[in-house]
Amino acid sequence: MIKSLQKRISTLFMFLLTIIWLVILLLFVNNSYRNNLSDLQQTVRAALHYTTWDAFVISNGQTSPSELDHIPYCLFSIDESNEMDIMFDTFSDVSDSYLLKQGKALISNSKKYVFIRRYVSVNHLRAKKGQYYVLMLSGTPALKATLPTVSLCFILAILGIIVFTISSRALSRWMVKPIENTILSEKKFISNASHELKTPLSVISANAELLSSEVGRDNKHLLYIQQETSRMISLVQKMLTLTRLDAPQIQNTHAVFPVDDALLDIIYPMESVAFEKHIALSIDVQEQMKMDGNESQIQNLASILLNNALSYTPEGGNIEIHAHIHNRKFYLSVENTGNPIPEEIRDRLFERFFRADEARADNGHFGLGLSIAHSIVTNHSGKITVERQGDKNVFSVTLPVVYHK
Repeated sequence: MIKSLQKRISTLFMFLLTIIWLVILLLFVNNSYRNNLSDLQQTVRAALHYTTWDAFVISNGQTSPSELDHIPYCLFSIDESNEMDIMFDTFSDVSDSYLLKQGKALISNSKKYVFIRRYVSVNHLRAKKGQYYVLMLSGTPALKATLPTVSLCFILAILGIIVFTISSRALSRWMVKPIENTILSEKKFISNASHELKTPLSVISANAELLSSEVGRDNKHLLYIQQETSRMISLVQKMLTLTRLDAPQIQNTHAVFPVDDALLDIIYPMESVAFEKHIALSIDVQEQMKMDGNESQIQNLASILLNNALSYTPEGGNIEIHAHIHNRKFYLSVENTGNPIPEEIRDRLFERFFRADEARADNGHFGLGLSIAHSIVTNHSGKITVERQGDKNVFSVTLPVVYHK
């Protein structure tokens, strides 16, 4: 849980910081491009001022200044009725209709902010004839002048993402540290409390058994003491199991074992329980399966799922157990007929002390069995799910298999 929370916080911070950084760099590039466009506009305006517009217009661009030698441009004339016409241009790959469209758009948006401007204009009014001219310049030279800035920003973006990744991980570790310490303290307390409870519970159980042999086994008060003591011992054992499963060193106990024999050792003794409850038990376990893992934990997993199925299968129902290895994955499913598990609580079934049926709270069900099963699957880097298929509730387990034959 801590690693998942840390990963989420790290991803969130890295995403937000990266977006902000990229926006800043994008605005910087755009501002550099606009400055280059403005410089281009001022250079051409100054050149035409000294060369004079009249000579430029009359010669159809033949006497254009050297500053326009490598810049595609188009000269428009605008009459008193605001009709725009093309006088001449040096664009080679666009049509006149396109140039007119861009010229009109350039004039209409001259006072509006445009994020990316492909063209810039230089205007001139002939005082004697009242003729108005607009010279539209391509922004290609400004774009070429901006390319070094784009390259620099690209390098800065890569460096920024690397820095944000490192800093986000460090920040997420710092943020979840208090939560991690709290959870570790809680686990330590549960472990210590469980160990401390084992001895007095064992003493109570032993003395109750001794008293029952002296007073009589039909004494209801002693019977209540024995029943509740057994429930408490079972609860303590499950809490200790969860504490051990949460320990990181649990992975060191994995080894290769015959998983089919391990499962059948748990399933076969349950056949008599199913028979007494008039429940049909179907077993489909692939032979000669081997996998790497903790054998006792896999047996505990199968026992929990099978006991859960026996508890919630009505008389006359049936249970199916399937286990096989395929494509380097171990599949285990336990299916049982019975009332459907509501979809809204399926994800909560694996929470500690959660019970879907509160009426079973006094029947030895503490809401820890499926939580233990989930922890076992997690320690084996697998996945456990529950779903409804037809008239059956299906608990499915998938575990990766590093070694099998």
